[in-house]
Amino acid sequence: EEAYVNEHRTTVINGVFNAPEGEVTELAVIPDATNCEIEINGERFTMLTGVIEDYNASLNLKNGVMKRTLKWRSPKGTYVKIDFSRMVSDVKKHIIAQTVTVTALEADVHVSVLTGIDGKVTNTGVQHFAAPQKRAYEDGIKGLYVKTLQSEINVALHFTVKCNKENDSKTVTDRRSIYTKSDADIKKNESITFEKYSSYATSRDFEYINCEAEREKV
Repeated sequence: EEAYVNEHRTTVINGVFNAPEGEVTELAVIPDATNCEIEINGERFTMLTGVIEDYNASLNLKNGVMKRTLKWRSPKGTYVKIDFSRMVSDVKKHIIAQTVTVTALEADVHVSVLTGIDGKVTNTGVQHFAAPQKRAYEDGIKGLYVKTLQSEINVALHFTVKCNKENDSKTVTDRRSIYTKSDADIKKNESITFEKYSSYATSRDFEYINCEAEREKV
């Protein structure tokens, strides 16, 4: 979930192709909704610093849930347990659900989580989408709306973040991106859980029964 240098996050949707002038036709990399940056007492969580203990990652092939759990001692000595889970629904196929749980193991900690939709991702440098539009709604849902440059396929992404404890939440915008930033304090041996629900919809989706004839036209 956390970002690393030289990573290539890739989300693609069946049928969303694009071919900018001078480039090959390819599946367009969709804005990323899996990102989640965590700070503990002001220190950014990354597995490249501090000490990682009890690391485990698994994928349940029966229910499709991906889990990652670890204990992290930060460079300044803060000790926490972090649990991640992520799944794409097979029932509501447009939905991605994620959770992040932080547990304070030795002392009270301040937790900050920044997550949302990153529209700066590309196909190895090729940008397939025009400048996106961003929206923040009163019910806490935020949206990013883009269209492919050549094939003119519309893609709408939305997300919302929920938390099991009182927290200070605000909207953060960046170039081609929109996020929710949540801050909270937890006591020693307490846990805080953030739930994120993201949705993807495109102008090529077929949501109606008996639409095979329409599928064949595409």
